[in-house]
Amino acid sequence: MRQRLLLVLAVTALHGAIAVVATSSVFFRINVATAQRVFGGSNGEKNLYEDVHAYHDYASGLMRGSVPYRDYPVEYPIAAFPLFLVPRLFAAGLDAFRWAFALEMLAFDALLVWLVANRAERTVGVARGLTWYSLGLAALGGLPIARFDVAPTALAFASALAWEAGRSGVGGVLAGVGGLMKLFPAVVAGPGFLSGRGSLRGMIAFGLTCLFGAIGWWALGGAGVAASMRYHAGRGLEIESLYAGLLIVFAKFAGMPISHDFNHSSVELITPGAAPIATVALAIQLGAIGLVLWRFRRCGRHDLPRFAGACILAFAVFGKVLSPQYVLWVLPFVATLGGRSGRWARPIVLAACVATSLVYFWAGVGVLMFHPLAVGLLNVRNALLVGLLGLMIWERSS
Repeated sequence: MRQRLLLVLAVTALHGAIAVVATSSVFFRINVATAQRVFGGSNGEKNLYEDVHAYHDYASGLMRGSVPYRDYPVEYPIAAFPLFLVPRLFAAGLDAFRWAFALEMLAFDALLVWLVANRAERTVGVARGLTWYSLGLAALGGLPIARFDVAPTALAFASALAWEAGRSGVGGVLAGVGGLMKLFPAVVAGPGFLSGRGSLRGMIAFGLTCLFGAIGWWALGGAGVAASMRYHAGRGLEIESLYAGLLIVFAKFAGMPISHDFNHSSVELITPGAAPIATVALAIQLGAIGLVLWRFRRCGRHDLPRFAGACILAFAVFGKVLSPQYVLWVLPFVATLGGRSGRWARPIVLAACVATSLVYFWAGVGVLMFHPLAVGLLNVRNALLVGLLGLMIWERSS
């Protein structure tokens, strides 16, 4: 136990050091200087921390006596709000808040390191599992400490492991809390329910967690909660999504008009076909998750964490929004994936993380300009994620 704790602290400290370097002014000067020659500019430090500034504003509103959701809009579900409030209790200014928030995310990263080490011990070996998890995290640069996705990822992975171990009640609660934090951990309940490992107990725990969370959310925000849901339902096709990447190529070859607009805190693609695809994206997303669940049953309901990770990946890849940090969601699942699937999946997810950073940190302006190189990088990243999903559901773990 002592050795494992020291290992977790050492690995988390390494992740923190890498993130600090990746958020330094030197890192961004190199990115901007090289991308300037190709695209005329690149994403800088301001772009990276836009979400953190929003988190600070959300928490500051409560500190001033306003009620979130009711008195001012909050983009994220109710269980995400404590993640914004805790660092704000210790840091009033933006710079201090950024550091406090980074430490909070590193605390959740430490939990993930612990969970990855424990599962990898049974599948691929602790050293291999932690090495691949760390490489993927490092390839994403400063994103792990500039978004709150590490927290729901930890809950999703812990939920899958709990369900696998027969602690379905714990797994259901964790999936419910994670879903109330950022929706995607809720899909873990799908394989959990089909696994037959206390599935009824787990689903009751999941359902009650969601129900009481929703009641508390509505009691706090009232009509503001409905407004938050309508906000997300009204999103267009995000420019980095799988569909947008393909549409850009098609529009260029077909000579169709193509542009973009900043809306719903992201850049949305505007071209013929974008709006209809955004409308049907949810149905495609649910169909992809259904395919994963069908394969889970066909494979004898074996290796629940693998198919939980595949459900999360399907949720991410086939949604109308595919933000750069979404790749982080599947890192612990892939890092601990055993057998032939794992040997192929780990290099693929690492390549996807590298491509994500190239698109976001280096070629971001190029994507907005529909530059062929930038669009090519975007589609390569998306193709890697689709290939990873196919590998996870069609290849056996051993």
